[in-house]
Amino acid sequence: MTRALAIPPLQRVPETRRGGRFAGLTPIAGLLLLTNLLVIVEAFSPLRGPVALVVAVVLPGALTIRALRLTVSPGWPWLLYVVALSLAGLLVAACGIGLTVGRLTTASCLTALDTLVIGLALVAAWRSDPRSPARLSPDRSSRAWSSLPLPDRFGAAGIWSLADGVAGLRVRGRAAARTSPSAVIAVVLGGAAVAAAVLGAARLNAGGGSGWSELGLALAAATLGTAAYAARRHPTAAATAVYLLALAVLFATSLRGTAVTGHDIKLEYRVFTDVLNSGYWRPKSTFAGYNSCLSITMLSGFLARLSGIAALDVFRVCFQMLFAVVPVGVLLVARRFVPTRYAVLAAGLFVAFPTFVNDMPMLNRQEIALIFFTVLMLIVTGARTPGRAGRRQRTALLGILLGGLTVSHYSTAYVAIVLLLGAWLFRQLRRSAQRTVPATHAVLGGCGLALLVFTLFWATMTDSASAVGASLKTAAAAVTGQFSPGDKDSRLEATVGPVGGTEQAALEWYVAQVIRPSVGTAPDPGCAPIAEPAETLRMTPVGAVLNQAGVPPGDLNGWLRQAATVVFEGGAALGVLILLIRELGRSARPRRAPTALAELSVTGFLLLALPVVAPGLSASYGPQRLYQQMLIVLGPAVLIALRSVLGIRAARAGRRPSRVTGVCIAMIVVGCLLSTSGLIPNLTGGYEPQLNLNNSGPTYHTFYADGNDKEMTGWIRDHLQADTTILADARDSLNLRAMTHLDPDGGLFPGAVPDTAHLLLRTADGQSATAMVIL
Repeated sequence: MTRALAIPPLQRVPETRRGGRFAGLTPIAGLLLLTNLLVIVEAFSPLRGPVALVVAVVLPGALTIRALRLTVSPGWPWLLYVVALSLAGLLVAACGIGLTVGRLTTASCLTALDTLVIGLALVAAWRSDPRSPARLSPDRSSRAWSSLPLPDRFGAAGIWSLADGVAGLRVRGRAAARTSPSAVIAVVLGGAAVAAAVLGAARLNAGGGSGWSELGLALAAATLGTAAYAARRHPTAAATAVYLLALAVLFATSLRGTAVTGHDIKLEYRVFTDVLNSGYWRPKSTFAGYNSCLSITMLSGFLARLSGIAALDVFRVCFQMLFAVVPVGVLLVARRFVPTRYAVLAAGLFVAFPTFVNDMPMLNRQEIALIFFTVLMLIVTGARTPGRAGRRQRTALLGILLGGLTVSHYSTAYVAIVLLLGAWLFRQLRRSAQRTVPATHAVLGGCGLALLVFTLFWATMTDSASAVGASLKTAAAAVTGQFSPGDKDSRLEATVGPVGGTEQAALEWYVAQVIRPSVGTAPDPGCAPIAEPAETLRMTPVGAVLNQAGVPPGDLNGWLRQAATVVFEGGAALGVLILLIRELGRSARPRRAPTALAELSVTGFLLLALPVVAPGLSASYGPQRLYQQMLIVLGPAVLIALRSVLGIRAARAGRRPSRVTGVCIAMIVVGCLLSTSGLIPNLTGGYEPQLNLNNSGPTYHTFYADGNDKEMTGWIRDHLQADTTILADARDSLNLRAMTHLDPDGGLFPGAVPDTAHLLLRTADGQSATAMVIL
């Protein structure tokens, strides 16, 4: 039986060192002075962005941990807490600007950061014992760099010993081991994957081929396999490799396009630039649902003003660098219940899910919210129950995380409320049926109720309560079978199935029931809209060989996607069942500290089943986005299921279950990543193109923004008034909302152009044209 590795997230700080209360404030003052110098003096502008960004997302969180008198496990757990707490602090600082000076400027942001850091440093120094200076980093491990022989300090062993000592994530109780080639190779491959992904996106944007992007994804897959192999002895290197692999996959999509490319990101960018240009946050203005999310208004504006980074790069670079810590958080959650190498593969499943590959770089508000949610799950699934002082500390920490989650993204907060309250209710039902079940985690019910109160309060404050009520009404109607979605896109999406499953049928219904009534004109009989045929990649030599062997590439890729679906959905179902059986079997031990993983997994799986029972629920929150969030707690369940199934087969074959199972699971997870990322379809052809590897495909044609789009929106922004009525197709209406001050009607379709309109045609390839109507 494999022993789960528990990482206690919170402990009391051991006060052992001698020194004054304020003895440790010197490096803090130095970092703050350096940041002020780089921001004020323009000559240092190239260094301003990275230095200011690192200080802003690390220093406040590190001081908050010290002010709460907590010690977090060093390394990536410490960094995950620090990033979440720093983002919460920056949200508070940005709101403080709005309540005081009002305008978001470089000077006000720098002053707010200085005030936040100095205040936290003073509180941390005051609360610390006089014998212990206020340090920023976690305690060094016993395997310090200085304890190595002098010749080893400057070699690979010295580098990794220093890393493990300052920010180590080592297996507790295991003897220190020097670095191995697999650890170095995993990190090097991850760095190379990031570089190749950046170069690949730039080359595709310039109209080139996908060679660099394909290389980046191949290196990312190799990083995952190598990290899993190295995780047993070098979990620090494995966690670092997971971060780099996630960053490579995110950059491959986020850096596409020379303007705002994506779906939700276009409106996110609009509210972001509104705040950035005016300096003020107006939550009750246009796009109230997006404006209520401080993650894409005040937080992004604060980072842009402080660091001097371009607005577009804040979303497609900075936010991706922050969000890439979430897969590491998935690793840390899974590591408590499965061995480290399987925890790495659980993080790999999180990265391999299609929403992470294709959609998360276009959902910036959800990226920030998932950082808070991941740290919340890291605490909820903890196995240790601290004493009275620990409860006070945990309450303060949970309040910060719940507040950050509430103001970052409403839908993520709604899902967290249902998940926490559902898990609490499930534990209550277990206790009523079986008295030996350990006491309920107060954190489950308490966090759920607190988050519900926070969400309702925030919805009222930002005037988005009507949107919340509409979402709840839609969800209730979907459950009761009276679903009638209110927005055009969800109507189209929800009708594809009932109409007959074809795109042409859905398009005809969309025009007849949605667009035509809003436009008020009847189309010409000769201008009936026609859905374009599905676009497929050209067959490659590899695909031709497969086709001659009787395996058409299109069918092969379809089978691979179906197999990935079985892994994600079937693995989650089986893993939840195994967890539930294990938990029921172990409940006879009343002293066993509850972990709440079984309750959270069961509740999460039931949430995923709701859109199947009531399909209308997908109009409010897509099932893939929901599954991406639930994978944070379902990832260990999927790995437990795979390990159980493959372990039985290996035992029957007379082999060592651990080795055979690990290799097979690694191959399955890496195969999922190669398929869902689009690499295998690109190498074979005959399948639908993906945006991260091609200048073609439905996502490219619908959401990609190029230089022509920038020129068109620039001309409109400079020549048209804000109240000008514009009728455009869905693609151009999104671009106009993102990059101008206008709010066009996206209901343009053939035959709906009024006689008094000015028609602007833009030809892309000499054969097809995009039309925009200006009334």
